Amino acid sequence: MGATTGMDANAAGRKDSDLPVLLVVVTDIMTVPGKPLMRDERYFRKLADYGILLLQARGVDEPSVRRVTMLGRESVEVNGNNGDISLWVRAFEVGRRRFEFRCYAELSTDDWPCEPAVGTFEISQMPDEVAATDTPHVLHLRDERFGISFDAPDDTWLAIGPRAGGGSAQVVWLWVHDQRQIDIQALDLSWIAQHPTEAMFAELMADRFRHDDTKVVLKKSTLAGQSCHYFEIDRSDGAKQDMFILFRNEINYTLLVTEPARDAAFIAHVKQRLRLR
Repeated sequence: MGATTGMDANAAGRKDSDLPVLLVVVTDIMTVPGKPLMRDERYFRKLADYGILLLQARGVDEPSVRRVTMLGRESVEVNGNNGDISLWVRAFEVGRRRFEFRCYAELSTDDWPCEPAVGTFEISQMPDEVAATDTPHVLHLRDERFGISFDAPDDTWLAIGPRAGGGSAQVVWLWVHDQRQIDIQALDLSWIAQHPTEAMFAELMADRFRHDDTKVVLKKSTLAGQSCHYFEIDRSDGAKQDMFILFRNEINYTLLVTEPARDAAFIAHVKQRLRLR
């Protein structure tokens, strides 16, 4: 998957009734070359967080979450009610694609009323594509869409990206040198009806990082001359990460620096090299 991504959506419903209706959404997801796709607790938490955000944006106050098996794959189901409508989202990933099955039905005690619509659903494997941007290269970032400019400390830092996901709502670039890595992300949140605040997003990210004895301290800092949320992360493998999250104009900007030992002067230098229009 390179810089260009896509989204496919198809809907199905009964001929004799308005409900239930099943909407199937398939999107590209973010992958990093050479990094295996893990199906660990973080993976399921990521799917659950996404489903919760989706249902909350549709007026469901307290969605419930559970693990289910769908089409032979371990999946996450998020369910809740909005007025006289029940909503379900079931999600799993295959390769670099995320499959979402969004079911809308009348209030009932039925368990997944859209089951008949997926009886013949099949998923085939797609060949892995190697984009030119997957090959490490010198990159002086100038992105017009998100208004980002960034220059690595020098040209010995080789970049991968842009890599896009979520129907191009998310774009990530990363630079690597020796044992250090710099990640920059832009995430368009304008598609969410009820936009999360920066504080809500920061708490969500902090919870996602807190696993396997990883220590996370949430602070305040600045990025591109503006106040932002800052994570000081001490990973269980000994690596140190410093992540800055800034919301502006419905865009979440993230800067992540990963090092074997925290270097405050280096982090400050990297921050100065990131500019937003």
